[in-house]
Amino acid sequence: MLTVDVDEVVLPVYAGHLYGNGVLLPPLLGPGTFAADPASGTVVIPPGAVAGAVFIPERAGGFCCGLDGRDGPNLACAGCGQPVATRVDDCSLWQEVRFEPDAVRHVRTARDSPADAGGASLHWSSVADPNVDDLPGPAWHAEPGAWCPRWELSAGAVLAHVVAAAEGRPVGVPDGLLTTMLVPALRNLVPGSGSVPATPAAPAMPGAPGLRGPDVRADAPVEVPSAPDLPILAVAGPGLPDADPGPRRRIDLVPRHPRTGQAWQPPSGGRAVPVETDVWRYLAFGRHTAMPWWPASGNLPDGVARDHPQPARPTRPFRPGWQVFLATFARLPEAREPHLAALAERVRRRPYAYFP
Repeated sequence: MLTVDVDEVVLPVYAGHLYGNGVLLPPLLGPGTFAADPASGTVVIPPGAVAGAVFIPERAGGFCCGLDGRDGPNLACAGCGQPVATRVDDCSLWQEVRFEPDAVRHVRTARDSPADAGGASLHWSSVADPNVDDLPGPAWHAEPGAWCPRWELSAGAVLAHVVAAAEGRPVGVPDGLLTTMLVPALRNLVPGSGSVPATPAAPAMPGAPGLRGPDVRADAPVEVPSAPDLPILAVAGPGLPDADPGPRRRIDLVPRHPRTGQAWQPPSGGRAVPVETDVWRYLAFGRHTAMPWWPASGNLPDGVARDHPQPARPTRPFRPGWQVFLATFARLPEAREPHLAALAERVRRRPYAYFP
């Protein structure tokens, strides 16, 4: 055995993508999990799940201060000495161990059978859990003022689907956290897009006042699409009430199942944009609203920030991952349309003109 017992999960959309410069990133996957990468045929696990493997000293090359596998597989089976996997632990790279396609095989255990036969873990009940206290949220606690790398990179994939679903028309984004995440880049990708007031079909995002970054400022007005036939983004999925879109076409942000990778399908049959599960759950159920800082004496009223440590609040601009955007966009059928193919080429040549 080269691993401990692990459960299969879907590979994150940002797997294999760099983040920042010299950033120390955590493991790509959670403890006790593995994911298959269909593009390369490899199997990815977190570093802590390795068992029975040793380093190959002469293959310790890296990009910066660690290992990135540039010299080939750098882990060998402790029993036979055959190279079997690559340990990645370097600046701006997700920590992982990636097994070679022909070096290992999946050995099922008793813990595999209930879920893989269609048990509870393959249903949507865990995704619909409104308790989000276990989620890290959009703020990155490892670096004060920063956004979570998983959120920024995931947003690149969301934007790719939104641009494809927009059909060239400006998109309305409900005011709040989604505006901060998507509007600065979306205005460049689909001109005329912007924030819209909350409606029953697209309610305001929870926690919006405390999580608005400097992307959307009073001195940078956001265009508000008003035509009734223009699409509007909305968060939809298990555990949320069905909303009447009214006269406007909705583009639904739905969860991507953590085990199967399938996107939840809206009952209306509308366009569904898959979102990483943890990000979607926070968007759907988070209630981390901002508290005003009021100087006061005596007993403070409810809803006013006290002296005890407050939840982390990002202060930097939110920057969706443009590389994830391009990689996701290239896999969509709409990417072959001439005007969208031209847009992708412009983004590839000048990414920071579209992703400020």
